[in-house]
Amino acid sequence: MNELSLVFVRREAAQVAPGPFVAGLAGPSYSRRGVLAGGPPDAPGVDGVLGTGGRGVWWCCRICALRTWPERIWCTMKIYMDVCCLNRPLDDQTQDRIRIESEAVLAILNRCRFDWTLVRSEVINYEISKIPDYERWKLVEIIASISKVCVAIDEDVITRGHEIEKIGLRAMDALHIACAEKSAEVMLTTDDEIVRKAKKNVEIAVENPVRWLMDVL
Repeated sequence: MNELSLVFVRREAAQVAPGPFVAGLAGPSYSRRGVLAGGPPDAPGVDGVLGTGGRGVWWCCRICALRTWPERIWCTMKIYMDVCCLNRPLDDQTQDRIRIESEAVLAILNRCRFDWTLVRSEVINYEISKIPDYERWKLVEIIASISKVCVAIDEDVITRGHEIEKIGLRAMDALHIACAEKSAEVMLTTDDEIVRKAKKNVEIAVENPVRWLMDVL
């Protein structure tokens, strides 16, 4: 098991209270969330972390910054990660791109432990069940278990999947997008082909986790 996956699994096992993100990863600490989220509109901002500092100007991401105060109390970002994205922290970390994408995935997953929502689906469940290596399967299942929402495959999803398939995607990838359209604000994948082909005829943003995280924070 590589170092990044060990870091994540140790945090999961420890069941720590909300606090700083995994060491070395970008993101704010939530040690003051009770004050910031539960306070009045003039609650203090934190320089360089939540908003721009000063009073009444905090936010946790650029999406949240566009919302009015009551909507900012809990950021409701819903994120769908396909299985190649969930697997990224377990891939060969000696490659620069994989290591950077792994850090972005872990940072996003940490946010999903607290205020963002990770969405999974029956398509994800099926693909995880097909992972042949038991240790990898177990770790990916731990990562995916952070999800609070699971999208069922119904006739609407299947019909939409067939439509998306026509842009040149494989059936499983099309089903992922169909599930994401139904339940999330963004779908994240490390597959460049999916990102490229999903630029048209798709009703949800399909992005690389690194580029997306840089855009929203």
